[in-house]
Amino acid sequence: MTYSTHAAIASDPLLRGRVTACAATEGVAAPAAWTAHVIWHIIGADWIAAWESWMATHSEHVAGISPGDDGTVVTDQMILSAVQARLESGE
Repeated sequence: MTYSTHAAIASDPLLRGRVTACAATEGVAAPAAWTAHVIWHIIGADWIAAWESWMATHSEHVAGISPGDDGTVVTDQMILSAVQARLESGE
């Protein structure tokens, strides 16, 4: 894991959009603000490993796809699990 990868994940607008959409479907009242508040805390080691694996085998802009928009990198289930865990913790 590198801090650089963690920062790339946290700042990726497509991934943040996916997390925000998940938060909205989970009933978060202000999902964009909630995502901005928790994004650094919900990125798990599995997200980092998947992101670094993708980056090792792709250029950052392969056919206009970023790892944040590729649902095989950080899957919707990974996002849902992280969001639900954060909500269960009272965040």
